[in-house]
Parts: sequence; C-alpha cells; structure tokens
Amino acid sequence: MNLDELWIGDWVRIINKNLSGTYEGRTSAGKAKVKTQKLIVLVEASNIVKIPDPEVEQDIKKDLSDFREPSKIVKASEFITFLDLHIEKLNPNMVNSLPERILDIQIQSCVAYVEQAIDLHIPIVTIIHGKGTGLLKAEVEHILADYKENIRFTFDKNNGGAVEVWFN
Repeated sequence: MNLDELWIGDWVRIINKNLSGTYEGRTSAGKAKVKTQKLIVLVEASNIVKIPDPEVEQDIKKDLSDFREPSKIVKASEFITFLDLHIEKLNPNMVNSLPERILDIQIQSCVAYVEQAIDLHIPIVTIIHGKGTGLLKAEVEHILADYKENIRFTFDKNNGGAVEVWFN
C-alpha cells in the first residue's frame, strides 16, 4: 500500500494479523501507525490494505434506503420535490467526515433521488447543491446528463445554488 494514498482516519486492515483499525500516520522509518481498539501498531506499508469505514458504509446504506424503499413513498403525491445535498441535511453525523466521503454520499443520494423521481413520473424537481467550489454542481450536471430519459435542467435556480429538473 502506498501510504501517500491514505488519510489520517482511513480504515485499514493489517493483513498478517487480520486486525482492523484507523491509519494514524507514519513513522520517520516509513512504517504505518495503525490504531486498533487497544493500541497503536507499527506496520510495514506492504502489510496493510485500505477498507471501507464501517460506520460510513452503514450510514450510506441507511440514508439511501430512505430513497429506495417503496414503503417510504407510497404515492407520487407524497414525493418531496426538492433534495438538499448539503451534508448537514443529508446526514448531520458526517459533517466532519473526509470531503471524498461526503461527496460520495451526496452523489449516491442524488442518483437515488433522480431515479425515484423518474420511477414516480414526477414532472419537476429541484436539487440544491449549493455554491461552494462548484465540484458538487459539476457532479450533479454529470449525473443528469447521463440519463437516457428525456430531461431538461437549468442551474439558474436559487442564484446558481440549485438545479431545476424537468422530466419529459
């Protein structure tokens, strides 16, 4: 494993001990520091692999189930026609997570929401991405452009902080 690809707090598995823990940095000798439940272990980089964060994976599955479970939305008339992708709204527990993890949950939530809107034949929805750096806006645009369904969208909503989507 290339230690330059890891962030402090990333979950890793120590291969030869079959232990999981969080990456806590590296020593001056180039060994990885891995914090397990009880102690910090020094490990050669070749003896660790990155694994998904158990709590984040569980949160992602829970959050996305809100969009995917048919029992959550019985009728199109009950569908909420806007989605706020700010992480404080999607999952307040992830506010201090790594930006990559936050972006993943935002993208997955957006895809699930658009798919549900299409399935329910919702004519117009609004997706709030915020103004920020523009990265999430670009991801939302990419998601919408990939759908084969006839859709139109504009980013003129909310002074550029949201996209309005029309499903034909």
